[in-house]
Amino acid sequence: MLAAATTGIVAAVIATGVPTRGLSGWFSLVVLGLLGLAIPSSRHLSRRIVNVIVVISGLTPLLWWIHMTNPSLRTGIIWGIVVGALIGCIVEWVVLGRPWRNFLPDWNVIDAYPILTGAGSVLVFWNFFISKSALGTLSILVTTWDFAPHFNMYAMLRRYGTVIPLLPLSNDGSAWTAATYPQGVHALMATIAGVVAGPSFSGNDAETLLFLRLVGVIGVLSAVLVVASVTSVPALRHQPLVSLPLAVLVASAWLVGPGSIPVFNGFPNFALGVAVCVALLSVMRLQHQSSPVRIAVLFAASVVSIAHNWILLLVLCIPSSLVIIGTEARKFRQRSLVVQTSWYVAGVVAFVGAGLAAWQLKQLAPGAVLTTPGGITQPDWGLGMTFICTCAAVFSMLVLDRAKLNGPSGIAFVGRLGTIGSALFGGLTAIGFGVWQLLTSDHLSYYFYKFGLAALMLAIAAAAIACGEILVPRISKWASSGRRTIMPLAFVSLGAVSVFGWPTPALNQEGLVTTAPGARARATQDAVLASTEANPGPAVSKLLALSHSSEKSPFIYVGYVEGLDPMLAAQWSLTLQGKWTEGSQQAIPFLSPLYRGPSQVPQAIEGVLSNTPSLKVAVDQYLVPELRRALPSYSDRILGV
Repeated sequence: MLAAATTGIVAAVIATGVPTRGLSGWFSLVVLGLLGLAIPSSRHLSRRIVNVIVVISGLTPLLWWIHMTNPSLRTGIIWGIVVGALIGCIVEWVVLGRPWRNFLPDWNVIDAYPILTGAGSVLVFWNFFISKSALGTLSILVTTWDFAPHFNMYAMLRRYGTVIPLLPLSNDGSAWTAATYPQGVHALMATIAGVVAGPSFSGNDAETLLFLRLVGVIGVLSAVLVVASVTSVPALRHQPLVSLPLAVLVASAWLVGPGSIPVFNGFPNFALGVAVCVALLSVMRLQHQSSPVRIAVLFAASVVSIAHNWILLLVLCIPSSLVIIGTEARKFRQRSLVVQTSWYVAGVVAFVGAGLAAWQLKQLAPGAVLTTPGGITQPDWGLGMTFICTCAAVFSMLVLDRAKLNGPSGIAFVGRLGTIGSALFGGLTAIGFGVWQLLTSDHLSYYFYKFGLAALMLAIAAAAIACGEILVPRISKWASSGRRTIMPLAFVSLGAVSVFGWPTPALNQEGLVTTAPGARARATQDAVLASTEANPGPAVSKLLALSHSSEKSPFIYVGYVEGLDPMLAAQWSLTLQGKWTEGSQQAIPFLSPLYRGPSQVPQAIEGVLSNTPSLKVAVDQYLVPELRRALPSYSDRILGV
């Protein structure tokens, strides 16, 4: 209570009374992160990492639902909460005379695994961090469709300081596009951008570069969060060396395996959302060892974060949520008033937070959305079946052992059952979803692939935790001598790196081609950056020209550029202006004739201009005179770029 009161006072003073000038740059972000980890939310570093990332990912979406006239205030609130919590804990330690050795986390070798994962993820996502030019940045951003809408949502937060649904109608009288899409990771990225680069939008060149780096940051945080969640489980912490292959397996899944697909495909919100689902598993496993107030905070933050990143992921959290709520409900009447109040507040926050995300989606027709055509880079579904079946095997072992009264009982049994149940429930739900799509539209499509990918990613982490709880104690009995285990475990760990495919593109030219999804995507990015630096193609050059346009009226690019999808180019032309609205979105389907070749440019232009009177069109400069002569009634709405 003392720490909480002090936290509130200090946070309010810092947030409202202390300017954040000078507290900017990447170094300040590192300092902020270290201060967050210094808060004694747990005795173990891995659990502190989980606590910090989960809470901040759940807090930031809510902050952007509050309109703040002072754009620096949101950054001040973040600094205030972190510094206030740290000072509050120091005050409590001093007043109550607690031993200072409990303030710092205990060191265990297993706590190095999330840190090493962070270092490895920086190397995997290196291209997201090293780009220094607008050309290089755009060359990566146009490699996949999803970067355009996600940059738009991030940029809208940076431009206007609040989530899109709270903005007034656009100048063309229509709503802004993506108003029905929850902006969880975008809020986190915009918050980090406020810490690193200041609270205001700083131009397309700087913001696209910053966005690309922040996508890399989300990739790093997601991988670190998942591995920290696994290394937080007590059974794995007792034997860190024996647990190494499991940590390597999970890290590989997020760096070069299926967990890397969301980052390289341009939907980092999905990567973070699944990572928080895994973190909720560890929260469930630690419920009997942690403060009920801390569990309440983490549960509420997890629900809000998942709902605002990809709301369908909440389905995967049903088993773990039921275990957490059910376990607390059994003891709730015996809890203190503080604990009961904490859970009431957590329930309200979770309900309101998830409700805001659901409110954004209310205008969508679920059937139409869930059968949206499209696809993603697909993982190896055979591996998915392997991990699901592994979880099913562990589930059957648990049930049979429990029936014979040989296995774990009570909380331990329920926790293990909840872990495995989450994976099995996710797999069965994905199968049911696929069957529904086949019955409805005769083919599988975008949302099945993404939900199936989420179920696979969750199953990998769940299988690692469940198998670790069974195998680590048994192997530890055999491995009484450290020397006896080092070599076997080193080989198993090395093999775990390649479970998801050959993980390095170093020998591609020599014929040993990488097969891991993340490594393939990294090799593609390497090639794109190398070709862009040697000879910038017309695609990125055209986008760069569009980003520097001084035209004030909204326009859409209509052209045929080799290497750039015409509809994707149109989306980027709108988002770089900050004028992608539902009204301008209606113009994009009229560009479909361009898929038949450059001769269809006049037809596409006429379709856009005749159906969307609020828009101008931007075309290649050399085409302007000819097009104005061919379409005299629209000549004043044809621009050159």
